[in-house]
Amino acid sequence: MTMVVTYEQALSIVQERIAAANLRLPIETVPLDQVRGRVLAEDVTADRDLPPFHRAIRDGYALRTADLSILPAVLRCVGEVPAGRSFEAEVGSGQCVSIMTGAPLPAGADAVVMVEHTVSRGSDIEVQRSVQPRENIVLRGSEAAQGARVVGRGRRLQAA
Repeated sequence: MTMVVTYEQALSIVQERIAAANLRLPIETVPLDQVRGRVLAEDVTADRDLPPFHRAIRDGYALRTADLSILPAVLRCVGEVPAGRSFEAEVGSGQCVSIMTGAPLPAGADAVVMVEHTVSRGSDIEVQRSVQPRENIVLRGSEAAQGARVVGRGRRLQAA
């Protein structure tokens, strides 16, 4: 007599037999360029906060939002932060720092106003639009906190 089973039943039978046999496939360590199509043997966790610092997501000026209570506000630009670099000083009251997308937010600043909402007058920057604290910033660890699972065990790895 032939017994017909559903896909789910067949899958369950196979899983039970594998578990009962205690079968373990060998675990291999391979270079990253050879992992496509393989299945992770263990979870992958973040070895650091990602991003590792508060990061600007717009070109503009890093500033203290408290300085924008009256608009337009004129702030003194005291430096710049290109991507891949950092600003060593702290942004003080009445100051701002020119910042590029991807650059770390300088100490003392709590937001970035987009360059399109400003007018440059030499080292004075007129800010024409208010921003909220944390606006135009990706916070440290917001994509993955150190120790967080970023890819789970059992996941088949593809190009992405």
